[in-house]
Amino acid sequence: MRKSDLVDLLAREYPNLEKEAVRMVVDRTFEELVGSLKKGKRVEIRGFGIFQVKSRDSRSVKIPNRPVAFKIPPRRMLTFKASSLLLKRLNHGSR
Repeated sequence: MRKSDLVDLLAREYPNLEKEAVRMVVDRTFEELVGSLKKGKRVEIRGFGIFQVKSRDSRSVKIPNRPVAFKIPPRRMLTFKASSLLLKRLNHGSR
């Protein structure tokens, strides 16, 4: 599902809201989620899962058969852990 698909679905589900208003709410929601993750905060959506940012240290890597080693800079990685409810829904087909 793309973001535009989500906007279309919500606009059909709530016909009293204009599609542009729904788009603004969806955009704002994602902006807030990304903003929280950028600050290093954990984002938990009950019944869906947890998004969290983890840091990876810098490290040196040497390619076999090459004399040159190079350094990979530190970076932040996004992790996702699905909730048990989401996993149950996926595995048992219930809504």
